[in-house]
Order: sequence, then structure tokens, then C-alpha cells
Amino acid sequence: MAKAQLGGAEQAALDRRFMAAAIRLSRRNAGRTATNPSVGTIIVRDDGAGPMIVGTGVTAVGGRTPRPRRWPRPANWPAAPPPM
Repeated sequence: MAKAQLGGAEQAALDRRFMAAAIRLSRRNAGRTATNPSVGTIIVRDDGAGPMIVGTGVTAVGGRTPRPRRWPRPANWPAAPPPM
């Protein structure tokens, strides 16, 4: 299936929409992430049927990494975050 290319204005509007969603997501833990900023992560896939959010994540309370929930944990990652 051929992927439809978006025009510059359409792509910019989608980029703003997804960035706004990531910013809203980051506000969930604002002020509760120690010295780290609260960061929202949105993973978007476009397989030709239109963009779709396939994963989200936010900096955890205490400031741990914003690993999206749907990502598999890499084999070389520790089972738990290191103690602070």
C-alpha cells in the first residue's frame, strides 16, 4: 500500500497536535519528579492508514526514565531501577 504524503501545513498541524498531547501527558507528574523535568513521550506510527498513537510514557514519580508502557524491556536493562 502506498503511503500518502502530507503537505507541509498538514504535517505541521499533526506535529503540533502530537506535541500538545505529549505536553499534556507530561503534566501528570509535574512537580513530583525530583530534580528531573516531567517529560511526556508519544510514539506515533503511520502505516499508510493515518497516524496512530502506539505508545505513551511519562517520567515516573521520583524522576525515573519515561519508558513508554508498550515498549518491551531490553534484555540488558536491570529488573528494577538502581537505588538512589
